[in-house]
This record gives sequence, C-alpha cells and structure tokens, in this order.
Amino acid sequence: HDALPIFVNAIEYRMRAAEHTVVVLRPHCIENLSTATDGMADLEKDNWKLSKHPPPSCKGLQNSYEDLVLVAHPEKEKGCMATLESRLIDHGERCKFCLYFYKDTHPKDGLPVLFTVQVNNKKYILSAKDGKVSLMEQDPPEYISDTKCEYIFYKKIFGPGIPNAFSFESSLQEGLFLAYDSNSMNLVLKKVENHKIDETCKWTCKEN
Repeated sequence: HDALPIFVNAIEYRMRAAEHTVVVLRPHCIENLSTATDGMADLEKDNWKLSKHPPPSCKGLQNSYEDLVLVAHPEKEKGCMATLESRLIDHGERCKFCLYFYKDTHPKDGLPVLFTVQVNNKKYILSAKDGKVSLMEQDPPEYISDTKCEYIFYKKIFGPGIPNAFSFESSLQEGLFLAYDSNSMNLVLKKVENHKIDETCKWTCKEN
C-alpha cells in the first residue's frame, strides 16, 4: 500500500511534464498568442479570414523571366487587364500591387494572399475567374467561406536556394500559377505539372 502514493505521484509528474513540454515546444510557431488566436472562432465557420498581421504591403511585382513589371489596366474592356511592361517606365500607381494576407482553416503549402491595385481612386482585386486573369472593382473581403476562391493565391518560395523569388498558385486549381506570356505580354494563368521549374512563373516583389 505504501507504493501506491509513489506510483500516483509518478503519473502526476509525467502528466505535468508532458503538459510543460507542449507549452515549451509550441511557442516557436507563433510570435504572439493573442495574434494567433485572434478571430479563431470566426475561422471555424469561414475558410479564410483577412489578417491584420502582417499588414498589407504595396510593392511592384516583377517577373524575372524578362525583367518586366506588372501593370494594371482595369479600364480595358477586352483582353487582359494586367500586362508586363518595362520597369524603366514610370507607371505610377498602376504597378503598385498590395498583398493582403489571410488566415486559413485548411492550411496548404504556401501563404494565402490576395492582390489589390488602386487606379484613379478605385480599388481592384486580381481575379483568376474562368481561367483568365482579370481585375474586379471591390475591397478585399473580410471573410471568404469556401474551399476555393478566385481571389486567393498561395505565395510560395519559387525554388530551393531562391528565397527572394516566389510563385503564386491559384486556390482554384492545384498547379495553376500566375505567369508571364511572352507572346501577348499579358499576365496569364499557366498550368505547371509535377512541380516543374518554370521561369515565367517566377516573381520578385520590389519596392516602387
């Protein structure tokens, strides 16, 4: 009978040790507990929620294939509304794309982002609807309740050893990336099979 309290104490010690281990191992995944849990109740019913951390950053999107910068033309009624043009020309606000970050209830490889650009005091969202790139006039939605969305792209490191270059995969279809079409000079959606390295899908974010 004397051994029983020792046995119970040993179990209790292990349980406390296990609890302590969880607390010790997990903080490296989050910078601030209140930030990480902010809005989690909403995330239970919405697949994406607009994040305030980090705040949106407005930069130029440059394609490394031919050293061109992405320029918005939302006034175009036909053809692509986003084209690749010389970075040596001052395109003003048309080449300042803001990346909004979202929290994800179904995490995948990459960081879910949404692109906006402001032209003539109107804000536009980059869309991958119907297999083509377009710009739709609206503000970034706070909640997106679906497993796929025409506005959401997964920002990924382009390749090993290239930390400053990225690719953007559409959430609508796996392997469908934002790319540069050398024939039309347009921003397009391109299917890349089996994680093949395709330089037309390689993007860098530059300060304007």
